[in-house]
Amino acid sequence: MAAVSHPEACPALFHVGITVADLDRALAFYRDGLGLTVQSDRVAESPTLATLTGVSVTRLRIALLDAPGGGVFELLQYDDGAMGEPLPASRAGTGHVCVFVDDLGEATARLLAFGGTQVSAEPVTVSGGEYAGRRCVYLRDPDGYLVELFTGPGPR
Repeated sequence: MAAVSHPEACPALFHVGITVADLDRALAFYRDGLGLTVQSDRVAESPTLATLTGVSVTRLRIALLDAPGGGVFELLQYDDGAMGEPLPASRAGTGHVCVFVDDLGEATARLLAFGGTQVSAEPVTVSGGEYAGRRCVYLRDPDGYLVELFTGPGPR
């Protein structure tokens, strides 16, 4: 099916964001462990934050990280920290971030050293489609967000 063009269509993806309990810990994982580059790290204070987020908050710490190849990853720390337990991978509303890595074993070990936990018992080899033969593994970041490491780069 061909894509339909609409005047209000999204011209580009700006960023993807996740909420973390401890931004410094998350920065160590994503910057030092995964290799993303910090674009900015600031505190936002405004009464409109509650209107925007639907949460009773007037202050957020926000870090934007650049990913190699494009894209921005946003980390948000609310004043009272993140609340609740991580959601199971099959739960609606749950997401994950997937990144290409050159060495799956080395990248996994590095992220475990920065507070990640391994979800996959072992790497899985993709059996079909354009990524057949590639290997991948799921981990959780220090706050429980799912991170998929995928041998790459790019489609074959």
